[in-house]
Amino acid sequence: MFEPPGDTPPDDRGACRPPPPKRHYSGDEVSRNNTSEDSDKYYKPYYKQGYTRVFPESTSKGEYSVFVESTKDTKLGNQNPITLGSLFKNEVKGVKNIKRVNANKVSVLFEQTINANAFLKNSDFHTKNDFKVYIPARAVETIGVVRFVPTSISNEELFKKLSSSHEIIGVRRFMKRVNGERKPLDFGELSILCAYSPPRGSRFKCRRLKQIIDDLPTPMLLAGDLNAHHVAFGCRSTNSRGNDVYNLLDECNLCILNTGAYTTVGNISHNQSAIDIACVTPSIAPFCHWRVHDDPMGSYHYPTICDIYLNAEKYEVNNPSDRYLYKKANWTLFNSETGKAFKEFSINTSDPLSCYDKFISILNIIKDKCIPKATRISQYINKKPVPWWDNECADAVKKSKDALNYYRLLPSTENFIKYKRLDAIKKKLLRQKKKE
Repeated sequence: MFEPPGDTPPDDRGACRPPPPKRHYSGDEVSRNNTSEDSDKYYKPYYKQGYTRVFPESTSKGEYSVFVESTKDTKLGNQNPITLGSLFKNEVKGVKNIKRVNANKVSVLFEQTINANAFLKNSDFHTKNDFKVYIPARAVETIGVVRFVPTSISNEELFKKLSSSHEIIGVRRFMKRVNGERKPLDFGELSILCAYSPPRGSRFKCRRLKQIIDDLPTPMLLAGDLNAHHVAFGCRSTNSRGNDVYNLLDECNLCILNTGAYTTVGNISHNQSAIDIACVTPSIAPFCHWRVHDDPMGSYHYPTICDIYLNAEKYEVNNPSDRYLYKKANWTLFNSETGKAFKEFSINTSDPLSCYDKFISILNIIKDKCIPKATRISQYINKKPVPWWDNECADAVKKSKDALNYYRLLPSTENFIKYKRLDAIKKKLLRQKKKE
């Protein structure tokens, strides 16, 4: 769903519009088959017809704010508050209070959505007093991001394909600038889907997840914590949700990457489990390696790592370009060296390309001699440790990690209590060191 920035007032349909896209908005496929006017229409932001921004009836806020501005040069925020109060409270039902937002704008507060929406639709009152009435987008609208959208799909077609538990009111495509022109973003060669499902109190929407998987281009990687227990993932038992997820992965023809290693720390009342799963499409399964990190970093879950070995020839790698410091150049030496080098330089009209290459080669040699380069510092240099870190901190972290590894090797109540005790000592010590 599209949310215009800030408190921009809506248009006649009640929805805010961003500036219209330029004529040169086009994708590769569209630019080959359509004119510039068709391309402009193709990627123009699309909005739901007849949409008006109002408060949903199901909301349960304490108060509902409606912004009011004057359509003329009158600064409504600087008007006498008693006069404004009597105007709104006498002619508008359910007004709770009136607040000044700025010199041009006031906020009319309501306690019930029905009264706020009735005020928004009271066009006679707005016309009579030359008011522009609207509610801020942030109060009722949210933004969602849809990735991996092919450039061959228009915004209108995408709007009709999308489905959500919330009302979708508009679609606007992200654009990028290429050689001075703006084009829609392309999707990459790998789709990555991260999913999470709460453990209890919510129904796992298996069909909804299947619909998302079917809509994504392949190859694809699905990873996340679905709180599903199944022996195929490495868990000790299988529950109903685990069966649903396992059948879903089988139906979608996805390969499970889990090796059976536990992904949770576990405790006295709950055994270790493998509820963090990762699966891919069969085409890239042989090139994937999944593993579990040995340090939970204070979390109940261990980080999981999936290495995907890709073909580097498919990707363009830009070599770092040299940055010359022209302000520090020795132009006197440069002028002298170029005069000597090109004094007897001859141009061969029968082979201009080789002549040009020789000219550039000589010029680069002189440039390196007369113009200094910026020193490049490797981005992989290890950062200095924080000033409060000392041997005591390193020793506490090592003891906590050793206790965790021992608990993973021999899971027992005694080993778990020992690990939690050393982990608590480590956290307390690090907090104290930071304060000092």
